Amino acid sequence: MSYQEAPIGPLYALVRGSMLLYEKHKHDLRVKGLGNFPMRGAVILVPSHREASDPWVAAVSVARPAYFMSKKELWTSRYKYFGFLMGMLGAFPIDRDNPQLSSFKKAHRVVEQGMVLGVFGEGSRYEDETLKIVRGDQIGSLHDSFARVAVKHCAPVVAMGISTMNKEEIEEAGREVKRVVLTPVLRTDSNLPNKVAQRDLLSRTQEALQTAFDEANEAARIEAYYS
Repeated sequence: MSYQEAPIGPLYALVRGSMLLYEKHKHDLRVKGLGNFPMRGAVILVPSHREASDPWVAAVSVARPAYFMSKKELWTSRYKYFGFLMGMLGAFPIDRDNPQLSSFKKAHRVVEQGMVLGVFGEGSRYEDETLKIVRGDQIGSLHDSFARVAVKHCAPVVAMGISTMNKEEIEEAGREVKRVVLTPVLRTDSNLPNKVAQRDLLSRTQEALQTAFDEANEAARIEAYYS
């Protein structure tokens, strides 16, 4: 199924509401730090990424439509209607191997119009795409694409830690619990030259994302095992 840009409207509310109810019922989804998330104006959301469900968990965990840059493969037959549903939540495709200018123009346009841009800063949930080895507890190096957009538009950044549990943990605990943690807003240091400001923002975002990811994982495991 090819990508078609969908307007945010009744379908968005229906899809988001359905996915949110599913996550709350299936995984007892809870979000910490919602007060940190700006309810108006441009903002760039940078979540962790370890599970296939992270894109929709991230999208339904904030109370504003978030336009996520997502791998183009979601809009192929391999993923059936997943790309269509993510498109209803505002996602748009990017070719990770050969990024197109149109994808970056879309990202800039989202921020220019005062909306929420979502970027999985690590790029992929796999540390090895060929062998499909999922990343571990450490947040990997973040791509500088979101930092370039943030610095250019002086847009605030919020990091989002999304918990993950492996099969052994789920079997031992008897259930999977999902926790999301949002960090306080990170802002560009306008006193720095652009390139230096980008590196500074990348470093601070990676540190904040690691802290949020660790907190989300700890909260999920405590809830799964002991509650």
